[in-house]
Amino acid sequence: MADMEELTSRTAEQLGAIIKKPPMQQKLLMRPPFKFLRDIIVEVIKSTGFLKGLYTKQELSKDSLTKEDKIEFLEKALNATALATGATLNAKAGKIAAGKETDLTNIWLQTLAQAAAAQVDTKDVVKRVLAGEKPTVKKARSDKKGSSDETKKPARPGARSTRGRGSGKSSRPEGDGSRARGERPQEASKRSRGERKEDGEGADDAADPQPPQDPRPPSPPKERPA
Repeated sequence: MADMEELTSRTAEQLGAIIKKPPMQQKLLMRPPFKFLRDIIVEVIKSTGFLKGLYTKQELSKDSLTKEDKIEFLEKALNATALATGATLNAKAGKIAAGKETDLTNIWLQTLAQAAAAQVDTKDVVKRVLAGEKPTVKKARSDKKGSSDETKKPARPGARSTRGRGSGKSSRPEGDGSRARGERPQEASKRSRGERKEDGEGADDAADPQPPQDPRPPSPPKERPA
């Protein structure tokens, strides 16, 4: 309650510096009724010219207003104040008309009083509001990132890379392995030719096998007749 009293005291001080009526009673600022708010706006327009042309004479003097009329009246003032000052006003016209969000209502009234005291020009703003323009509400930026921006997990120490797996090919260059054994290309070539020669000699031996020997004893020589 102490904070609300301090808030309403600042509102009464700032509005009281530019208008003489209605009286800035704290009990009214604690929960401002619609008629009280409309009287404030009427006096601000008369005394300072702030928001001049935003309302018709009927809107400023009509006694019997529907709920929709009240919300429309307050919404015009809220939008014009926000566009003229660049301030972000979180108060809602429907809540204000229902007597709710009184702290936000007082913040709006203070912003209104400060802009009026600074003689902010609202001719262009009034035209824009009457044309249907509303202040842009800035959305809070989210810290959460989408799945596409997920933080990559660091690789575990000593873990092998999986790059190139599944291709069926070794990353080691093709060859006879001579370089892996530290041999020079000339030595490897000589050794290869020698191996091929030995392989050829063995093949010739295999191609000319010895004929099998007859296990039977030789027959005695035939005697010639005398």
